[in-house]
Amino acid sequence: MDLKKNETLRKDDLFDSSSLMNPLSFNTPGLLFPAISLLMLAYTNRFLGLASLSRQLIGKFQENQNPDLLPQIRNLRFRLSLIRHTQSSGILSLLACTSCLTALAFDLQGIAWSLFGTALFF
Repeated sequence: MDLKKNETLRKDDLFDSSSLMNPLSFNTPGLLFPAISLLMLAYTNRFLGLASLSRQLIGKFQENQNPDLLPQIRNLRFRLSLIRHTQSSGILSLLACTSCLTALAFDLQGIAWSLFGTALFF
């Protein structure tokens, strides 16, 4: 009988939230800020390059009416929309990371861990 009670207690201890997660410090989500900003900078540079190329192809198409340029222009527009969505995801990650730091300031560890996971997901 005593062994079953001890086994039950051990199982309950496994599901105790304090034993599963270490406290989150300000340093951990703070490390995401430079990574997110560098990704946003890279995507912005890529967006500007593709937008410039797209404008050039549209100008050539308006001059020559070359039908071979239309698939290229469509492809560039699709790639630009993908980059816009990726930038939106980066903004959501930045907001989740900022919210995580706010939750840490109020010592809400569970919410902070959830927001940190959300920031990593986006």
